[in-house]
Amino acid sequence: MPGAPLIHPVQEIDAFTKAIQAGITSRKRVAAQDVEDIDDENEADQARTVAKDLGDTVYTPAAGAAPSAPAADPAPVPEPDEGDADALLQTAA
Repeated sequence: MPGAPLIHPVQEIDAFTKAIQAGITSRKRVAAQDVEDIDDENEADQARTVAKDLGDTVYTPAAGAAPSAPAADPAPVPEPDEGDADALLQTAA
């Protein structure tokens, strides 16, 4: 439950991340606060990291590290037409 202490932080963060990527929850619900504030804070942190030349941080990956790729969209599930539905019902019986 967002806002409550985490019992298994690694597993819970992983589950929240996957739920957001799957579209079954939102960053706002998981964070239990205004995500625009979080985005503003992250932007300020990133600018400060670059301005102070802090080196490798969450905002500036190590040299040679592959940038993280955005999550791929799940493959769309085609809508069956009436003929497909009948065929599925016959094979399920």
